[in-house]
Amino acid sequence: MLRETNPAVLRKIIPIEVDYNTYDLNIDRQTLERLHGEVQIVFNVVASVKFNESLNDAIQINFLGTKKIVRLALGIKKLKSFVHVSTLYSNCNRQDIDEKIYDHILSYNELIPVAKVIHNLKGRVNAEQFLFQNLPNTYTLTKHFAEKLVYHQTFSMPSGIFRPGVVTPSYKDFPGYTDNINGPTGVVVSTVQGHIHCIYGDVTKRANLMPVDYCINALIATAWDIHENYQERLRTCSNIPIYNHMFNENNLKWKELMDLVPLGFHEPLQNSIWYYSYFIVRSKIMFKILHFTYHTIPAFIMDILAFMIGKEMIYRRLNAKTEKILIIMSFFGLREWNFGNRNIQMLVEKTKNFSYQRGSFDFDMRKINWTEYFRHYIPGIKRHYFKENTNNVKRLAAYYQWLKRIHVTFKYLVYFLCSRKILKIFLAIMGKNFVKYCVK
Repeated sequence: MLRETNPAVLRKIIPIEVDYNTYDLNIDRQTLERLHGEVQIVFNVVASVKFNESLNDAIQINFLGTKKIVRLALGIKKLKSFVHVSTLYSNCNRQDIDEKIYDHILSYNELIPVAKVIHNLKGRVNAEQFLFQNLPNTYTLTKHFAEKLVYHQTFSMPSGIFRPGVVTPSYKDFPGYTDNINGPTGVVVSTVQGHIHCIYGDVTKRANLMPVDYCINALIATAWDIHENYQERLRTCSNIPIYNHMFNENNLKWKELMDLVPLGFHEPLQNSIWYYSYFIVRSKIMFKILHFTYHTIPAFIMDILAFMIGKEMIYRRLNAKTEKILIIMSFFGLREWNFGNRNIQMLVEKTKNFSYQRGSFDFDMRKINWTEYFRHYIPGIKRHYFKENTNNVKRLAAYYQWLKRIHVTFKYLVYFLCSRKILKIFLAIMGKNFVKYCVK
């Protein structure tokens, strides 16, 4: 949009090459002096969002990366606001999560020494349980400790911590825009393309989705609020503010999310191999059974076909990766949290009258029309992430409807064969006398 309306403003952006593997980010002296002398607002958004990142890599990126940015920000002379972007799930080992820092058995200074000890141990299970304290993965663990670091080292700065939910494609600004398919968006895409049919989760739990434009609006608003309240915070020796950007009201449940996805099927994705169909199950045993039936067996068949036509057999390997991802994500799909959001609610009230040339500056999740949102969800992913051609939408829509007819036909055929089999078993058990009785 800026390229069309005001391309000159993009020339004000000055990219700086840094090396996060070095102590000082490897920023040259002249650039560092300019940063210290001119920058006024810092958003620390750099992080690895991989749930299965190795502990060492997650510490290097999410914890030490934050420490280096904090060190850089402490030298900025005109700093008006420092915002550390965390996650709603940095304390997901608790059910009730307020806008505050929660204790861990370790201080943030002890994370790296303990992690090194655990790495050198042969039997690490008990030691890792001690470190993780029921946090499910290295992402949530290192984000938890990064919060503690920011909380203790930036007290003298105009600083705050912003906790967004599960960031998804845009709602109002460029509807459907996204540059990644991380988290549930990746699962939805694989389900739409027919690769996933069974999801391990609970249909009744809240999904905590957050359109990226609402997330960015809230992030900018928190930077303003941090600056506005800084002097008062110093005067009263108050803690740095934390913003949980989520509302329980108008918060979609997983079943509602999946049921709304077909609203965007007027522009389906390419490379679909089956129609959109899914189960969401909360039993791990049932998930294993259905995963084997709907994912593993088809992957085995696809690899046989690939072998026969001389192509690489990749489907069983992809199936194993899919199972791992679904199990990792099940921690969030099987649980529900209560988030305190007093600071965000106050910020919504403060910024009600904010407006810009592009329209409202909104981040109140309670006002989202999810039906409108999901009309652009799949088309946005199609256009902006996959960069797919939209000239053949009618032909692709017809193909997707053809897949639907095959799916429905196959489903009822299975029902028919199963019902006949069940009837035969029933009659064999009941015997001929039951048939004679029915005839009479």
